[in-house]
Formats: sequence, C-alpha cells, structure tokens
Amino acid sequence: MYQVVVDTNVIVAALLSSRGASHRLLGLVGNGRWKMNLSVPLVLE
Repeated sequence: MYQVVVDTNVIVAALLSSRGASHRLLGLVGNGRWKMNLSVPLVLE
C-alpha cells in the first residue's frame, strides 16, 4: 500500500481541473492501494 501526503495545492488543482495529474491522484486514493495521510494543520490550511 502506498501512503500519500496531499498538499493543499494538489487538492485545489484537482478541484479546478479534471484533466490534470492532481485530479487523477485524488481519484486513485479511494481504491485501496493508496492511503492518504492528513494532519490537522494541513486540513486547516
């Protein structure tokens, strides 16, 4: 299983465009092979 730390700019880029790598990365997070790691400061950013 891969562990990924997603920065705020990746989330914003994924929301703005459905054609980029950020959108594809967030689409892969829920499939069981990827685990997203978040911290409270990162979410509040």
